[in-house]
Amino acid sequence: MKLFTQEILDRYLAEDWVKLSLESLVEAKEPLYTSDKWLLEGSSKRCIFSELYGDLRTLRDRSKILDVGGGLSTFSSSTLSHLTYEVVDLFHHEKVDNLIAFRKKNPETKIISSDWESFEPSSNYDVIISNDLFPNVDQRLDEFLEKFIPCTREIRLSLTFFNERKVYPVKRVDGDEILYIRPWSGKRLWDELKPYEERIENLSLASLESFMDSIFNNGRQVCTLKIKGDIDDG
Repeated sequence: MKLFTQEILDRYLAEDWVKLSLESLVEAKEPLYTSDKWLLEGSSKRCIFSELYGDLRTLRDRSKILDVGGGLSTFSSSTLSHLTYEVVDLFHHEKVDNLIAFRKKNPETKIISSDWESFEPSSNYDVIISNDLFPNVDQRLDEFLEKFIPCTREIRLSLTFFNERKVYPVKRVDGDEILYIRPWSGKRLWDELKPYEERIENLSLASLESFMDSIFNNGRQVCTLKIKGDIDDG
C-alpha cells in the first residue's frame, strides 16, 4: 500500500514521463479523449497513473491487462499497445461517435461498454487495474474483489477516502430523491480491505486513519495497493 504525499508527488514531477509522453501525442495530433485530458491537466493524477501503469510498459508481449473504469485513452492504448489490453467502462464521459472513432483508430484495444458487474471474463488476466473508481464513484468494492480475485494474478487499485467529514448531495437516476452520501473514511476502507489483509503488502490502519495534507484541491486522500489474485504466477 502506498499513500500519496506531496513529497511523493514532487519526486515524480522531477521527470513527469506521463506529461512528456502526452505532450508528444498532442504534437502528433493524436485524439485526446476525456481520460487523456484529465491526465494532461492534473499532476497528481499523472503521479498515481505512473504508479499503477508505469511498469506495465516492460511486461512481456501479450500479457493480458483488464482496465476497469479506465475510459477512452489514446495514451493508455499507445503505452500498452504491446499487450492484450481490454477496457471495461460505461463511458459516460464520451459520445457514441468517440467510441466508434476510438475502435477504428485503436483496433488492438478491446473496448467493452458495460458495467463491470455485468461483464463476464472470458479468460484469466495477468493484471487487473482500476484507477480512481473505488470507492468515491463506485462503492461496490467488496463485490469487485470477490468477482475478480479468482481470475487474475494481481489487482491494482487507487482508492480514495476522506478523513475529514464530507457529504455529497446526489440525485438518483431512477427516481426523484436527493440523497446525501458520505464518502468513505480511511477506517471504512480498512474494514472493507481487512479480509484481504494477507494478500496486500503494507496494509496499515494507522496510515489510512492519518490526517495528511492532500495533493488534491478537494482534500481527498489516495492510496494505491496491489492485491494478490488466485492465479498462480508460475
